[in-house]
Amino acid sequence: MGLARTDVARHNRDATPCGRGHSAQHLVGTDDDESSEMCQQIARQGLWVLYRDLWFGASRGIVGYAYKILQVIETDEDRLRAYRNSGQLNLPDDLVG
Repeated sequence: MGLARTDVARHNRDATPCGRGHSAQHLVGTDDDESSEMCQQIARQGLWVLYRDLWFGASRGIVGYAYKILQVIETDEDRLRAYRNSGQLNLPDDLVG
């Protein structure tokens, strides 16, 4: 039996950065369209958590995962672009350019 949406959202809010990174791998790297859409809908409920990780990420890996997820789920492309263009993000080398 799967987790309820509130359980998943609570997990994403309360999880350690490493745990959120592990969850992020499932969102970014899945080929299952139905699962991917459900994950994206759940992730959008915690958009602020991803932006917090993007801005204050404990490591480049956490910042990278947050950025990759936001590229998939963010509907306000101007906001994400403004964060990226701020020069304040510690993005991994593969995302800089």
